[in-house]
Amino acid sequence: MSLSLTAEEIDEAFTLSAEDRYDYFVEKVAESGEIWSLSEGDEWLILKTDDEECLPVWPHPAMAEDWAGESHDGCKAKAIPLEVWLERWVEGLDGDSITLAVFPGNDPDGVIVSAGELTDAIVAAQDRLAQ
Repeated sequence: MSLSLTAEEIDEAFTLSAEDRYDYFVEKVAESGEIWSLSEGDEWLILKTDDEECLPVWPHPAMAEDWAGESHDGCKAKAIPLEVWLERWVEGLDGDSITLAVFPGNDPDGVIVSAGELTDAIVAAQDRLAQ
């Protein structure tokens, strides 16, 4: 379940470095149990570069929609429950060689990882929270 965030909290998160946004993402997803991405109808937004395809993911729907802005006008934030992520998404993304753009911001820097790598980090964060 998503917590509400103020515009200031969202803006502050976007000012973090790419590495700090990654850490923020991992901690928030470990707490909430949800990963957010963008979809237009039944199609997920996939970012393409010369040599890879990436699914962008965020820790909160407002952050995803803020990033989408007018560039991806038809896209809406859509939740992926962590349980479903673990059961279906990780294997599928890794099998299709689709990487993840973790909490992309408005800067050109970003953290790109495999679904398996990100999942390992989230599970480790959940373990820390459980202690």
